[in-house]
Amino acid sequence: MEKNIKALPTHPGELIADEIEFAGITMKDAAEKLGVSVSDLEALTKGEIPITEQVAQKADALFNLESAMLLRLQTDRDEMAEKIEVFNGFSNYSERLHDKGFDRILANLKNILFNPKRAAAL
Repeated sequence: MEKNIKALPTHPGELIADEIEFAGITMKDAAEKLGVSVSDLEALTKGEIPITEQVAQKADALFNLESAMLLRLQTDRDEMAEKIEVFNGFSNYSERLHDKGFDRILANLKNILFNPKRAAAL
C-alpha cells in the first residue's frame, strides 16, 4: 500500500511565475507591480508562501489571471496539505505498528480524505 502522499495541487505562484517569464519582465518589475517585495514574490512563485487576495487581484490586472481562480487554487492546496498531513501521520504510525488491521483502517481513511464519493459507500 502507498504509505506517504507528497503531491499537492498547483500553487498559484507557479502560474504567476509562468506569466512573469512569458511577459519577459524581471522579478523586480513584477514585484513592484504586484506590490510585494522581491523576496516575497520569489517565495510565492516557489510555493513557499500563500497568495493573498491583494496579490491575486493585482495578478488579475497585470496578467489577466482570474483572482478568484488563484484564490481557489490556494484554498484547494491548503485543504489538500491538511489532508495529506493527517493521512501521512496515520500512515507513519501504521508503519511502526506493522498491523494489517490498521492498514485496512488507513485505506478507509485514504478514501474518506481523498475520494469523498467512494467514502460515502463505506
